[in-house]
Amino acid sequence: MTAWLRLPIFVAALVPALAVGAVWAPSDARAAPLAPEAKCQKPLVKSKMIYGREKVSYDLERQPNFRSAGKPLGWYYATDEVGYRMQIQGGCLKSLDIKVKVFPVIQLRGIYKQKRKKCARQSILEHERRHSKVAKRQFKKLASDIKKVAIKLFTGKSAPDPNTAAAALNGELDKGLYRRFRKKYNAAQDGFHDDLKQARIIRKKCRLVKRKR
Repeated sequence: MTAWLRLPIFVAALVPALAVGAVWAPSDARAAPLAPEAKCQKPLVKSKMIYGREKVSYDLERQPNFRSAGKPLGWYYATDEVGYRMQIQGGCLKSLDIKVKVFPVIQLRGIYKQKRKKCARQSILEHERRHSKVAKRQFKKLASDIKKVAIKLFTGKSAPDPNTAAAALNGELDKGLYRRFRKKYNAAQDGFHDDLKQARIIRKKCRLVKRKR
């Protein structure tokens, strides 16, 4: 059985990072507490982060908060899904395979698609790909943290069916793990440079500002 949970979208750009998005889960099962069951031993749990192929688009101006964000040069963001594949025997979770799938996107203004803007385009892409590397590290840690929570949750607890097990795990993660992840993610994205300073460097390097005579 595979269950999917969509996490918030995270945005990091040449201005302070923004966060938008929503939580989604297809299962109608409620996150009821799992009953204690001594016969249920520690399950075999594996976790993996899969970072998808990067997509580059030139439609940044269409972002609804483009102007309010200070008209950034570029934007990195990633949508992500968490999937579970599990095996249940005799009311106990025997194995759980966790996959955190990440779908990265870099958006640039349409003007940077022009050949004469090659220098600016490459500089902005280099910057946004630094955000991508940070995201990759953080999502890898998320996969590992979900594994730890799952092992603790299902050891000594009953798991009557996949829907109930998935709902219980989602409920446990919502208690704080995702909130901590968002906090660490945003801190990591903001912590390695000064966004506005980086934008000034790119503008100067690629002659996007007039030189003083």
